Amino acid sequence: MTTNTEIQTPADLLNSPFLKAIAQQIRANDAYGTYRNWSDELLLKPFVVSKAQKREISVDGDVDPITKGRILAFYRAIAHQIEAETGALSQVVIDLSHEG
Repeated sequence: MTTNTEIQTPADLLNSPFLKAIAQQIRANDAYGTYRNWSDELLLKPFVVSKAQKREISVDGDVDPITKGRILAFYRAIAHQIEAETGALSQVVIDLSHEG
């Protein structure tokens, strides 16, 4: 038995509602308009890392503010998708510190 696997191109992946929601959250929390003219692909690049890049990420010490922003954007996008699918309000409650 063979299975047909469909390989998605980066353009197909960027049309995902979840990835669009992440890009929307990044732009919504951009107080200075820095990301206004950036493409979705450029905005989402830090969210997609290889296994080698993942191994290089330090887990010691405090989480830097840029990484905190990415984590918050990720969970806010999940909340947005839940609201869109269910119509129920959802709120992100997350507290990142050096203690875990």
